[in-house]
Amino acid sequence: MNQSSRAQEVLSHVLEGISALGGEWATEVEAAWTEGNDVLCLVYRQPRMYADVRLGLRRSVEPDWSIEGVVDEILVGELGEPLGSRHDSLQADADGVMWWTGNLPEWKQRR
Repeated sequence: MNQSSRAQEVLSHVLEGISALGGEWATEVEAAWTEGNDVLCLVYRQPRMYADVRLGLRRSVEPDWSIEGVVDEILVGELGEPLGSRHDSLQADADGVMWWTGNLPEWKQRR
């Protein structure tokens, strides 16, 4: 029996939920994968908000949160909110992806 990791389960739900992010937060996923049992990565664009910028979200999955809570945090609190001044400090990697993490404590709400 092949059991999914928490990261795989969260990523699956996030990919399903991305279609609900409309308007300026419409999100186009280029690639998505997990690293180990508790890290997910998502390379995406939000053309209405950031034009042709390729963004990359790399974050760990909180072990003490529910799967639904982590998914909600990613969809609503991370992908569904502007990066603000943090966007200005991002540096593109060799593939042109501007990586950031959703694990900033000041951004998190307990879910």
